[in-house]
Amino acid sequence: MSKFRETFDGITPPDGLKERILSAAAQDSRADMPQNHGGELKERTPYAPQNPGGELRERTPYAPQNPPAPIKKRRKGFYRRVVALAVAASLVLMTGVTVALANVRRELGGEGMRAFQTIGQVKDYVYESDRKAAANKKPIFNIQWGFGLKASDSGTAPESAMNTSPSEPSPDGGAFDGSADGSGSAQETSPEHSAVNNQVEGVAESDAVLTDGRYIYALSYYGLTIAALDSFTAKLRLEFDNFFPSEMFLLEKEGLLVVLGNKYDPAYGGGGSAGKYWVEAADGFGGSARNAYYYWNGNTECARVYGVDALLGLETDGDGKPTDGAAAGATMTREVVFPRAYRSVARMIGSNLYLVYNGNTRFVYDESGKQDVWIPEFADSANGGRPAALPPADIYASPDNGIDYNFTLIAALDVAGGGAAEVKAYFGSSSTVYASKQAFYVSFTRYSRRALALFDTGLESAGLRVLRFEIGGASLAYKGMGALRGYTLNQFGFDEYAYPDGRVFFRAATTDNGESFVTVFNADMNVVGTLSGLGKPGERIYSVRFEGTRAVVVTYRNIDPLYVIDLSDPADPKVFSELKISGVSDYLHFLKVNKDLVFALGRAANEWGGLGNVKVSLFDVSPKGAAEELAYYEPVKTFGAGMGDYSYSEATSNHKALLYYMPPDAGIEIFAFPLNAETYEYRPNGSYFYKSYSALMYYKADAAGGLTQTAVPYVPYFPADAGGADGRYDSYYYGDALRRAVIADGCLYLAGWMNIEKYRLGEAFIPDLSSCETLRIGVYR
Repeated sequence: MSKFRETFDGITPPDGLKERILSAAAQDSRADMPQNHGGELKERTPYAPQNPGGELRERTPYAPQNPPAPIKKRRKGFYRRVVALAVAASLVLMTGVTVALANVRRELGGEGMRAFQTIGQVKDYVYESDRKAAANKKPIFNIQWGFGLKASDSGTAPESAMNTSPSEPSPDGGAFDGSADGSGSAQETSPEHSAVNNQVEGVAESDAVLTDGRYIYALSYYGLTIAALDSFTAKLRLEFDNFFPSEMFLLEKEGLLVVLGNKYDPAYGGGGSAGKYWVEAADGFGGSARNAYYYWNGNTECARVYGVDALLGLETDGDGKPTDGAAAGATMTREVVFPRAYRSVARMIGSNLYLVYNGNTRFVYDESGKQDVWIPEFADSANGGRPAALPPADIYASPDNGIDYNFTLIAALDVAGGGAAEVKAYFGSSSTVYASKQAFYVSFTRYSRRALALFDTGLESAGLRVLRFEIGGASLAYKGMGALRGYTLNQFGFDEYAYPDGRVFFRAATTDNGESFVTVFNADMNVVGTLSGLGKPGERIYSVRFEGTRAVVVTYRNIDPLYVIDLSDPADPKVFSELKISGVSDYLHFLKVNKDLVFALGRAANEWGGLGNVKVSLFDVSPKGAAEELAYYEPVKTFGAGMGDYSYSEATSNHKALLYYMPPDAGIEIFAFPLNAETYEYRPNGSYFYKSYSALMYYKADAAGGLTQTAVPYVPYFPADAGGADGRYDSYYYGDALRRAVIADGCLYLAGWMNIEKYRLGEAFIPDLSSCETLRIGVYR
């Protein structure tokens, strides 16, 4: 009986089917009960005796039966009915599963985000999600049956535990003025110097090397170096204690430097008397499992604000190191910390900083070993600096959340104007973040369990949920949620655009099970148009770029199909043209001097049919004709074997590693990226000598479709005994390499982990390779 109930719990059969089968099963279970010597079936409804022909007469009080044959016939008939009903149920189940799988692809939105009312409800939600994730596994004969799963069994948030959706109007959120459509390649650059290769004009992204035209700010292994461009000397070398910087924002007008990084806090990672919590037990660590990952859980993410003038005004020795460490610490005007979090992305609009963090722990233990649910905390020095847990009203979940009890923290603060930081937590692990000047989009992968035929496929992705927030100064107001099939490659898979009639649309490019799509949402996050069928079966998106009413999408498996997509009608996106070439493009960039031209950075196909050396292309995607490749470079082959046998670049996976600069009134655009080439040299003693070459590949594009290439060498620092000659260095043990490049003061600067190298630019903006100067910015320890 219990097996039948487990089997049919949660499905919706035709009217009366479930009741008929369960009733028959109940009768069958009673038929197996012990019988008395007279053959009476206990607890059975009275019925009339049968004549020899088996005809059922009018019901009278029970008369004992002696011949067993009629009972066998009844059971045989019962089994036939059960088999027939089971077959019917199987057909219904198959149909239901097919519909359920189809619904995964069609379902939209969900019911929005809702806030909890008490911390107890937050903890109950986590425990319940944990229980449901475990309970959904029902192994039978090494198989997981998926009959019993209902939509509500996927860790969904209880309605009773939540307030209404936090959709109050943003205090400063005005109408979209169309001044920045959130797409294309326009960069927030000064005519005098380059800036970070931001995706959206007016929305700054953090990076490890910045310039304001007077100084270069570079983060290295142990701290921050500020180099003066006029004298080409280290103005300041600042080393941090228990703080590991990763990226920065530079606010030139406000004179502020925002440094993002992390530190270790023993209060969260230690346990016992040294810490606030133990950490969750892990399999395979025996009795010491409780604090096996203590250091990992002690990670604390930080955003520090420094005054640039205060940093430059520090008294330093001849090497640029501050003579007074306390004075150096005093230059920090604000710090916001997030214990047990891991930074995902950051954006800056004006002086408003937006941070997105993920937290991957759900349970903690106190000194007595008692388990508790981790409630996200943060501390802001502008508000006393004491860590405090978020109130339940700032913790949200969606009824359509799926099985995911990790947190995503979203913070907003004005680093120049002060004021308290706004921090909210959302159940789910964020994956992709996109920001325009008007809206902030955060996607979550929704996990669930779905039955495939008679089997449970286990925990799997059920697509993306994209949350839309309206930006209002240092505040983000939730405005809606949409659903997408599959996954997006990176932030360039998202885009927002304001059409001339004032309507605002969000566009997304995703891949699901080898099929790729472009989906268009309105401002309420409802789907208005979809383009499917991009790429061949088994291909996925490798790069995408939106520009106004056009998009370029590249899919790949053995060949590079490049699609030019017409988005002039958001309800009916169409493929305008298609180009098939070898290799793949990983990054696409529309030119400003001619928006029909696209600069592409990717990888060439190798002789084994895979992806190999870095390649560069320039495409014509004009709506007047078919797409065309106008220029092609493969740097290693261009410059011969002296550069190595294999090449790679961080810029193929990180767009901020690419330098973009448009000189004023020159009619050209400059693209440059660090290239590392490798080769192995066999030594007589049987060992291999690993050699690495670094260079900046420098390209100049014009409106006519011309593209020129120059290789600018970077000479890494290495100890005298590292070996190598003629620009070849053993970098296996010595990790100096070119990271970024900037243009300022008429010069090109190459920044590595250890050096900054300077080249003058000629009248045609071509680097003078004979003019190299070197400044040491880092020291090996």
